[in-house]
Formats: sequence, structure tokens, C-alpha cells
Amino acid sequence: MINASKTLFWYANVHQKMKEPAGRTMFTHAPLCHDINQHTCRYDRMDVVVGLSSGDIVWMDPIQYRCSRMNKNGMVTSSPVRQIRWVPGHETQFVSAHSDGTVFVWDVERDDPPEGFQKAPPDPAWDPRTSIVVEEPQLRMDSPGGGVLKMGRSKDQSPVPYNPSSVWHVSRRAITDMAFSPDGQTLAFTSEDKLLHIIDFSRKTLVHTLASYFGGLTCVCWSQDGRILLTGGQDDLLTIWAAKEGHVVARAQGHHSYVSAVAFDPWCHKGSSYDAYRLISAGEDGKVCFWDFSSWSLHRPRAAPNQRGMPLPTTASQVFVPAQSRAEVPMLHPTASFYMPTSVPCGLRIAPTYMIVLHLDSEMALFSRPRRFTQGNAVDHEPVPTHTTTSSPEEPLVASELPRSPTQRQMFRRTMSPFTLGLRKT
Repeated sequence: MINASKTLFWYANVHQKMKEPAGRTMFTHAPLCHDINQHTCRYDRMDVVVGLSSGDIVWMDPIQYRCSRMNKNGMVTSSPVRQIRWVPGHETQFVSAHSDGTVFVWDVERDDPPEGFQKAPPDPAWDPRTSIVVEEPQLRMDSPGGGVLKMGRSKDQSPVPYNPSSVWHVSRRAITDMAFSPDGQTLAFTSEDKLLHIIDFSRKTLVHTLASYFGGLTCVCWSQDGRILLTGGQDDLLTIWAAKEGHVVARAQGHHSYVSAVAFDPWCHKGSSYDAYRLISAGEDGKVCFWDFSSWSLHRPRAAPNQRGMPLPTTASQVFVPAQSRAEVPMLHPTASFYMPTSVPCGLRIAPTYMIVLHLDSEMALFSRPRRFTQGNAVDHEPVPTHTTTSSPEEPLVASELPRSPTQRQMFRRTMSPFTLGLRKT
């Protein structure tokens, strides 16, 4: 699926050469984001939520031709939906992030409040670096004084909950991206206030707040093992974070403009005796970069802090971690890169056999994964479902350098090669 103008385009099979999409859905307002519920997705069902520029949210099932709308006409909030995600493993709940820095938790089985919604403003003294403000309006009953959300009554006089189920005040600036951890327990937000928020979703508490080197953060994603967070920002850098420990592991330099999309390649290799990840990024400079991140690939900073890497936060007062200078953090350089000659890339989709690069002008570029050569014989690349390492996930993740052996250097000599597929501009 692709968002373009006021239309959501559907492509049935990207492997086949096609001139026209399989279908399209028109909206009165521009769709800014969408997400498919992987938990309920099957041959006869597909739950899709679409966030619009008006703040409206549309749920649809294109297979069964069902559709409903939430936050009609901005009843709950008129702030544009910047990002939307289904709650992992849940059939009906999803999360939307908005331009005013708020996050709403919705349920497709609930209706909009019949008498409207009034969001309580956060305390002016509230500091987004150290906490989040969470409201649960579905718990408030009818009252003459007016609550945040009024509840209705069913025929049996039991309270009827309405959307939203909860409201989070995460930032005072626009939220740019969000991502659930692989286990679904942690939610990461990037925003224009230069902060990366790591939140315990079930407890609704702030775990870490990490500051960027310069400017706002634009995109975020998790590694398959949940140990690493990868962000791109307005400082033209990729930042590699240790999610559990709450500190910077390394920064990656290779773009000359804002980084618009980042992704991990979980099918890059079968694992090794050391931590190794394939990172992919796209920037507004029209450049797509490939990064091979491991301990041996890091360059020593000009002034290394110590042998164990960055200090780890140990107390509640260290929820906020300020940005560290370039001299204190190891730097990573791209393994390979190429320019997109047509338009600016804005999104990445990684699959076992191909990579899709999305463009701002609604074009798609498809790249096939080359075959791997072993002992001089060409063999097909075998996709690996998950990234595996021999190190324990409980061990602190710190930056260090290991000797670069020929085996290590040879491991990542595979890159994506262009594959011509005539997906025309829609």
C-alpha cells in the first residue's frame, strides 16, 4: 500500500510488472499513514487503519468491504495523524500519534463520544524529558461538572466506554514516528523536540528519554532481537541506541540531508559469534545507504570515555540522557550507497528477496537481493526468519572494537543490486 495525495493505492504483487495498482481508495483528506494488523491478517480478512490530515481515522477491511470512521470531523482531536500502529497481538486496539505531541489509544469496537471530547491540557510545568502525562477518560462517569469524557449507559444501565481509551501527552512538539518493540511491550517515539522517548506500553511509564546530537528526530525502528533502536534525524546522522541500557552505542555518518527512513535487514545473515546487523537508510539527499554494524566496524572516537563504553543510567533521575559530543561516540561509515535519480526517497520496506524504496511523488523502486556466492558456486540466498546471536541479551550493550579478521570482512560483502520493475507513477 502507498499513500499519495488523497488516495491509498493497493498493489497485489510487487514481483509482477504492473502499470496500474490493483485498487485504490479515495479520501476527502490526505492519508498520512496506515498500518495492517498482522495478528488478524489472513486470506479472508485484512484490518487496516488509516490516519488522515484532518485527524480522522478510518478502519477498513478491503476483502470483506467493511469500513468505519473514528474521530469523525475531529471530534476528539483535529491534529493530523503523523503515525499509526496496531498494538501487537491485539485484534482491536491501535495507537495514533499526532502533530500536537499527543498519543491516543483507540479500539475499533468502540464509538466516538456522543457529546464530544475535551482534552485536558497538561500542566505548564510538565517536562517531557522526565515523564509523560496519561489520561484514561473511559473511567470517568457522567457528572454535572463535566469530566474529560462523558460516559453513556446501555440498556442494562451498565457504563458504555467510548473512544479513546487513553490519551498520552508525550511531547510539546509534533511526533514524527513510533515503533513497537518485537515483544510488543515497549513503544518508542521520535519527535521534533530532539528527543527519543522509550515507554513501557502496559505500565504507561517513561523508561528513557534520549536526546539527539542536533535537531529533531525523524524516524525510528527496532532490531529483531529488541536490543537496538535505530533513529534518523535532522542532523544527517543515524544514531544507534542501546534500548535497555539507555545510551548511545554509535552514530552513522553518510547522508548530506535529513534522514527520512531507517530499517533493519533481518535476513542479512544467519548469525555469528559477535553481534552484527545490516542497517539501511534513505535520506532527503536522494541517497540510500547500507551499513554493516558490529563491534569491529566501529571507528574509535577522538576521545574514548572508557573501555566499557558509555555510562549506564541506574536511577530514576537519569531517565533523561543528554546528547553526547561527537568525540565521545564511535562513528560508523556506510558499506555501500547509491543515489535515486528520480525523486526523494521517503520510506523503506524490507522483504526476504527484495527491498522497496518509496518516493515522495508516489513512485516505487524495487531492488532484488543478489545471490550469495559460497566457495565459488552461486547459491540462492536462504532467508532467515529472525536475527540470532550467541551473546546473551542480558549483557549490557556497549561500544567496543574487535580485531577485523578476513572472515569478518568477507561476511558483509553482499549488497542490494538494482532490479528494473516498471511501477509507473500513479
